[in-house]
Amino acid sequence: MDKKKNSVLIVDDENLNIMALTHILSAEYTIYAAKDGQAAINAAEKHLPDVILLDIVMPDMSGYEVVNLLKKNNRTQSIPVIFISKLGDIGDEEKGLAVGATDYITKPFSATLVKLRVLNQIKLIERLRSTEKASKAKSTFLANMSHEIRTPMNAIWGITEILMQNEKLPKETKEGLGKIHNSCDLLLGIINDILDFSKVEAGKLDVMPAQYNVASLINDSIHLNKIKIGDKPIEFEVQIDENTPAKLIGDEYRIKQVLNNLLSNAFKYTDAGKVTLSVASKPSKEGIMLVLGVQDTGYGMTQEQVSKLFDEYSRFSVGSIEGTGLGLAITKRLVKLMEAAIHVESEPGKGSQFTVLLPQGMVDGDILGKELVENLRQFRSYYVGNEKKPKIIREPMSCGSVLIVDDVEMNLFVAEGLMKPYGLQIDTAMSGFETIDKVKSGKVYDVIFMDHMMPELDGIETTRQLRDLGYTAPIVALTANAVVGQADVFLQSGFDDFISKPIDVQRLNAVLNKLVRSKRPVGAISNNNKPQVNPQFMKPFARDIRKAVSILEELCQSRELGTDKELRRYTIAVHGMKSALANIGEKKLSAWAYKLETGGRERDLDLITISTPDFLNEMRILLEKIRPESEDDMEEYNSVYNRQEEEDPNKKMIFIVDDNDANLTIVASVLEEEYRVRIMPSAERMFSLLEKNQPDMILLDVEMPDMNGFEAMKKLKSGPHAQIPVIFITGLTDVANEIRGIELGAVDFITKPFSALVLINRIRNHLHIDNLIRKRTKELERLKNGIVYTLADLVENRDKNTGGHIDRTTVYMEILINAMLERGVYIEEMRDWDLESIISSARLHDVGKIVIPDSILNKPGPLTQDEFETMKMHAAAGERIVDKAIQRTGNADFLQNAKLFATYHHERWDGTGYSSGFKGTDIPLHGRIMAIIDVYDALVSERPYKKALSHEKAMSIILENSGKHFDPLIVDVFDQVNEQIMAAGAKM
Repeated sequence: MDKKKNSVLIVDDENLNIMALTHILSAEYTIYAAKDGQAAINAAEKHLPDVILLDIVMPDMSGYEVVNLLKKNNRTQSIPVIFISKLGDIGDEEKGLAVGATDYITKPFSATLVKLRVLNQIKLIERLRSTEKASKAKSTFLANMSHEIRTPMNAIWGITEILMQNEKLPKETKEGLGKIHNSCDLLLGIINDILDFSKVEAGKLDVMPAQYNVASLINDSIHLNKIKIGDKPIEFEVQIDENTPAKLIGDEYRIKQVLNNLLSNAFKYTDAGKVTLSVASKPSKEGIMLVLGVQDTGYGMTQEQVSKLFDEYSRFSVGSIEGTGLGLAITKRLVKLMEAAIHVESEPGKGSQFTVLLPQGMVDGDILGKELVENLRQFRSYYVGNEKKPKIIREPMSCGSVLIVDDVEMNLFVAEGLMKPYGLQIDTAMSGFETIDKVKSGKVYDVIFMDHMMPELDGIETTRQLRDLGYTAPIVALTANAVVGQADVFLQSGFDDFISKPIDVQRLNAVLNKLVRSKRPVGAISNNNKPQVNPQFMKPFARDIRKAVSILEELCQSRELGTDKELRRYTIAVHGMKSALANIGEKKLSAWAYKLETGGRERDLDLITISTPDFLNEMRILLEKIRPESEDDMEEYNSVYNRQEEEDPNKKMIFIVDDNDANLTIVASVLEEEYRVRIMPSAERMFSLLEKNQPDMILLDVEMPDMNGFEAMKKLKSGPHAQIPVIFITGLTDVANEIRGIELGAVDFITKPFSALVLINRIRNHLHIDNLIRKRTKELERLKNGIVYTLADLVENRDKNTGGHIDRTTVYMEILINAMLERGVYIEEMRDWDLESIISSARLHDVGKIVIPDSILNKPGPLTQDEFETMKMHAAAGERIVDKAIQRTGNADFLQNAKLFATYHHERWDGTGYSSGFKGTDIPLHGRIMAIIDVYDALVSERPYKKALSHEKAMSIILENSGKHFDPLIVDVFDQVNEQIMAAGAKM
């Protein structure tokens, strides 16, 4: 079926002009015509032509007026318009382009010029449509995938929360669950960002104004972002103008998104100091302007970085953190959707200030007031990394009963899971109506936990109806909108108490003790929660600590501690101690080591000088408790884990690289039953072993002396072992390091201390994926090579005069390309080449000879001029043949390479070659390389119409034509390896 023609609308009040343009264009385009402005507008809306040729001077309305009307219509505003006119003044052309025309043609017409101008616009509009189609497909894909991923991820998140409440779980398992929970939280945020960004691009992100509580918005944002301080010494200050309206009309959800993105970045890009959230308001023409501010004392940015801050997919380094992600790009678009404004002030080393001005609707004259503002301000936190979370003692309440009411099944599951450890009898309901039916049937519970927001009958109305029925037992509200000072709302509606969502387990425990256990005291309290440490970890731990203590003692006495080299030694030593201490449950000492590590990174010599001696004393006390062991233990251990004998060769081999003995012991002990394990204390040792062993995976520590993990990764990926999957295992927990590791090529990033279950499952998954990829890659490579060799053999079987030519040129090609890479010749152009694919595709350079008649292809003597002209057609024929293969199979790299070889291998450096007559470096590099190899093989091979030349004679001809027929730089390399070329040819 013929491809549908593009269409052109010709608008002119003179028939002769319409006829002339129709004659020029009708062979290639579908033509529509109109003789006045209104008819043009009607025709454009009806037919939606690809291009409009529009006369300027017409009786009813000018071409300028027509364009203005077309641009106001959504259906026709994107159609390109080319003005046609007798007017020759440059001012008319400028006016035409200013109103929206894309080009300008003067009468009388040049047929060639008209065709070219129309074709140019057709190409542009097709590119635009292709881009829009790709963008729409991308947005649809992202939206669909985000929805698909988000549902199971929510389940994982909630179930993990439940599992984490089991006090009997091993320490490693609980830590692993904590990592899963945090990762789920982060991933859900990313997924939501992707979904929102795809909605923005598709124009489907809506703003839905409604009345909201300002205190609730502030409270939710504080709670959500407070935990992001982590272990950083950051003061989180909240400044709120007490005259801010209590209720406003706007999109609360979108405002929270903006505020959360800004606060999240403030904590992310601040290592120490202060983050301030400010909220105020001021009058505006439309009502009220809500003024939100987020200020930090972090890294700050240059003006150039600020200018790129809101660009999607932009990446730049701020301090030690890389990239901005999608958060700020979405923020900018949300601000625009809400008809608001955002301003940024920043200075490197001093921090940043973001201010958002949001026009909102007024509700009434109520303000937040002094008391509520003070309550909200009290949420600020100082150095929350040092805060100790109170231990929850869950008293047994097996005689108690509760009813949990929520219309979301996952919320029921989570709430039920959090209450099961108490031994309660738990019942559930999914609506207010179902709750009322249960009570009417005579059921009485110690507590009913009632969701606030439910469809049809919400929690407040359900509670009122229960109280009207005479139900007097406690009812506790579960709400996502609870704010300090708002408890009266629920208490006045018949509730006995309330718990905010996500459910605070401390608050839940207090409510259950007050409303259930205090009335029914049962059971005993188990307090046996002391963490158990595997004794086998203590030996390597002792060695690590003694080694680190020795280094720190030496450094504390050194006068060179302030140098970069010695500070790096100090930082690595305390970093290793941090991980080792965490592995045996010494969290307080691990936090102290982290503080010293931060001091080392920030060159805080005062902190190091004052705190290190006390820290060393604590380490010596700890070493006395666990009894020092012999340093020979590690050698014995290595002899076990690095043994080569009596191993199952079918097991996958894993390299574990870490300078910390305890970490090596822990990881190896986890993996030894399922894998062949090789442990090594440095990256240098890993590279020496790689010469003899090819592991299936490498587990690589980041912080190591001499060569760190990132440096090792770069070296690994630039060498012959680049395909080995690598997982970083490190105590560096910030996102920037994880991003850096993944960008360098790691398949995963696991932080210490880790869960054994998590580690094993991730290794299994990545090895499984790696196996599938390798298997599929081999299958595709075999298929590709089968196609290439079959086609090449077909050509060579037809061209009996050049027997062995393809095999020889393939060998010469490999020698020459490797020599060029070694000498740095055209290395930038070849940097991303897949050499195996390139060399394989070179076998198709003569594929076009398939179309050459046998009488010419196999003629036993010299060709006539006409025959030679026919023979020259094989280059263009080769291009067409490979092009068809590309269209049918997709844009495969090896086919694109084959096309370049087939099309350009007869081009000449001086421009006298064929089929395109390109000159110099305009000739693709594939063609310039093959040109030398092809001619050389023709010279040294015997043909029916000539004798074979000696290698020396052939080389002299090649050298004589350097800069004429051949690229002189490639000739120089070819000359340097000419003996290797000759030797290779002699073997074939």
